[in-house]
Amino acid sequence: MLKNVSKKYSSDISRIHISALSEDFLPSLGFNFLKNFYDGIIGKFGIFGFVDLQKNEIAGFVIGTIDMRGFFKTAIFSNFFVLCSLLALRLIQKPALIKYVLQTILYPKKDEGPPAELVIIAVSDKYRGKGIGKKLVKALEIEMRKRKIKEYKLTVTQRNKGANAFYKSLDFYKFGEFNLYNKDWNVLVKKLK
Repeated sequence: MLKNVSKKYSSDISRIHISALSEDFLPSLGFNFLKNFYDGIIGKFGIFGFVDLQKNEIAGFVIGTIDMRGFFKTAIFSNFFVLCSLLALRLIQKPALIKYVLQTILYPKKDEGPPAELVIIAVSDKYRGKGIGKKLVKALEIEMRKRKIKEYKLTVTQRNKGANAFYKSLDFYKFGEFNLYNKDWNVLVKKLK
């Protein structure tokens, strides 16, 4: 069952994010950082999403925004002192992460394509291959249409062949590419009818 994302789900979506996308940068900052990150963005203007509940547990989630250029500012400034404290602790433990922090902050400046974006989607390992990702994308698109968005983008690592094929099957096309966190990424765009 699909539900609008709310702060009551932030712990569960943080766990899924860490598990499903363990090689990405944000999970490397730890559970507490991610939970506070989600607490800071959920319910903010222009940011929306859905969770899929299966047997009273979250099987997956998706977060989108009408304008990626303001997304990270909203995330950081909504919970500024807590996030900065957690980030500082993590950087003391692992100073090499500072370059990724800077790249994350500057990411929207490298951004191409339409401003609306599917920012994050993750499905629990237990529920993969059951159509939940597709259901979440479709729900996000319905919400984007309600908000008069005509096209949106997402980014995915080029080496993630499964995800690239999944998005191609949903009518995304390659718009561009960039390098972030020492990985090559595709910018995929979809026009909404």
